[in-house]
Amino acid sequence: MSNHTSEMLNTIDAGKATLDAARPLPQHTVASLREKLLLEWTYHSNGHCQLGGCK
Repeated sequence: MSNHTSEMLNTIDAGKATLDAARPLPQHTVASLREKLLLEWTYHSNGHCQLGGCK
């Protein structure tokens, strides 16, 4: 596994540990996280399509 991949996985694991430590999350926090993820996924999906990935 590359160094970059290992670093990314470590960052993801650390973020998950932070979320797990804060559980249960307040409902408004869950809603905010969901909205942020949907916006990011839409942004990245649109970028992918602009590069010719969507046909």
